[in-house]
Amino acid sequence: MFLLAAFVALVSGCGGGERPPEESALRPAVRGVDCPLGFTVEVELEAWQERLESSAEAEGYRLVLGELGFEPLPDRTLEEPEPEQGAMTLVSAEVTDLRRGGGAAADRLVTARFRNAAGAESLRALVLRPLPDREGSYCSLGDHLSHERESGEEPCIEEHPGPARSLSVENLLAPDRDSIVARDAGGWCGSGRRRGDRFSTSFWGVELGRLVKYFEAVTSEAWYESPDPPSEIRRGEIELSESWPRTITYTEVVECRSPDEEAMPDDGCRPFERTETHRYVDGRYVELDDPRSTAEGRGRVETQEVPR
Repeated sequence: MFLLAAFVALVSGCGGGERPPEESALRPAVRGVDCPLGFTVEVELEAWQERLESSAEAEGYRLVLGELGFEPLPDRTLEEPEPEQGAMTLVSAEVTDLRRGGGAAADRLVTARFRNAAGAESLRALVLRPLPDREGSYCSLGDHLSHERESGEEPCIEEHPGPARSLSVENLLAPDRDSIVARDAGGWCGSGRRRGDRFSTSFWGVELGRLVKYFEAVTSEAWYESPDPPSEIRRGEIELSESWPRTITYTEVVECRSPDEEAMPDDGCRPFERTETHRYVDGRYVELDDPRSTAEGRGRVETQEVPR
């Protein structure tokens, strides 16, 4: 967990007064403040974004990322024949509002995306909740959306010019409450004969002051040994209901193929199709055949206010 590791290393030595850029903004949570992860962040986010965008090298990135407790970027300069190809460069830095519903002040999704010339990517992502009556102070809700993809781990079958992990906002639980959708694109297109793609989608949100994953599923996956084409192709489709909290329906299909179209592949592939439905219950998504998805299974009637 990126942020917790950084907190242990950075929280010592925090003093008062004006903070130099290289000093961590992490502080232990003030007594009485609801911060389940145990610490707050003191930062002016727009200024932080400007400092990151004006940095131009690894050390500058490290210092500014450290202000929010982010783990430093991996040193990939030793992995490439030409070190400059391994140097990470900032692609984008964004701060996005996440509505909480009920008129509450919005959470903030802070992201910084980096990439090098060899195709490796690093995403740093953190959700912050503003503390009431304390301008510039936030409760840290988790950085579990941070992501790494090394050189060679990009898709190799389906062309994908986009990022390794893209983040967007979706109204999953209520019309005025935002959740986060993460779409991952990976695989292997590096050395050796093995090739493949793996695309997946996950839904995230804040429950009781913590960033949690609601649901994750593969939307496309295939692997093969070059030059033979894939013999097993896995595809998934995700559908959301119209009503809130939205029900998630996931359909998975496995197709089997052979170089000889008249013969079945002999590698053990078995075609099948299945559909599963997940509903939001007590702060999580559970499959409909799970006992927790029914009022009887929870021991009470299904009438609940969505917790924030």
